[in-house]
Amino acid sequence: MNIMKKSIILQLLFLILLPSIVVAASSLWDSLVWDTDSWDTSDNSTATTTTTSRISTTTTTVNVDNITSSAHSRVIYSLPYFHTDSSAVTYCMLSNESSDNTSAVTFAVKANSSGTPTGTVNTFSSTPLYSKMTKMITFSGYSVMFGNSTIDLTSELSSGAYSYGAVLSIYSTGTALNCTNVTVSCFQGTTNPKRNLAGYVCQDNSTAGSGGKSIVVGY
Repeated sequence: MNIMKKSIILQLLFLILLPSIVVAASSLWDSLVWDTDSWDTSDNSTATTTTTSRISTTTTTVNVDNITSSAHSRVIYSLPYFHTDSSAVTYCMLSNESSDNTSAVTFAVKANSSGTPTGTVNTFSSTPLYSKMTKMITFSGYSVMFGNSTIDLTSELSSGAYSYGAVLSIYSTGTALNCTNVTVSCFQGTTNPKRNLAGYVCQDNSTAGSGGKSIVVGY
């Protein structure tokens, strides 16, 4: 009689606990089999974790020609009036009146009479323009000469182009360069006095302009 009572009690307990056992077993099965975060759904796949650092790096593009350097200030002169006639050479005096030495001086043809320039940026190599220094740039035929450097523009003036406009850019690793202390004066011809040229535009990246914008000065 006691054995029968114990059997009945155990059966009742089993029936009472059965739903809990079923739920626990189902949860365990899901975690082992259907957890898609840990279950490999492809043959021989490998999980990869990529951690992104919060340390940021900055690359500065310092002019429209996509020259990337350590420059902190720049002055850009747009010069519209060059040509390939060697009998009427154009000369420009470039003066650096700032407290910074230049880090680069570049020249790029942006337009020609055939409408075919590539806009390639040419750097005057090994020709620094130190603080308080003036140097002459000579534009004769298909050549541009600055100090000991010469740039050949033959490829930029193909297809019969005889005149062109260009951009002269001056860079510094300091912050002192602007249109008021890096100045250009250009003249043309072999007469005395020579003809002064006008129509060029200077732009810098200072914040001295209206609303903290770059200065744009026309001559």
